[in-house]
Amino acid sequence: MTHSLDLIQEGTRTLADAKVHQPKWTAEQLLAERLGCLPVDLYAAQPKILEGEQLLYRADGAARAGGVRLQYWLGTAEFYG
Repeated sequence: MTHSLDLIQEGTRTLADAKVHQPKWTAEQLLAERLGCLPVDLYAAQPKILEGEQLLYRADGAARAGGVRLQYWLGTAEFYG
């Protein structure tokens, strides 16, 4: 099992390499959505992530790096902060 912080770092690198705007924030949002928690919980609880969840998160990150919009995963879009 892998900790959430490790996956956030991995996702951040993937997204930064793809020139995604705010790669760390995006990686946090994707992982929190995948786990059904708030982004702050990824740091506070540092949950261990099962292998299946890791694979799905990596697929989410790859799709986002490929241009799929984050709003499709979150089901919401920020408007004027």
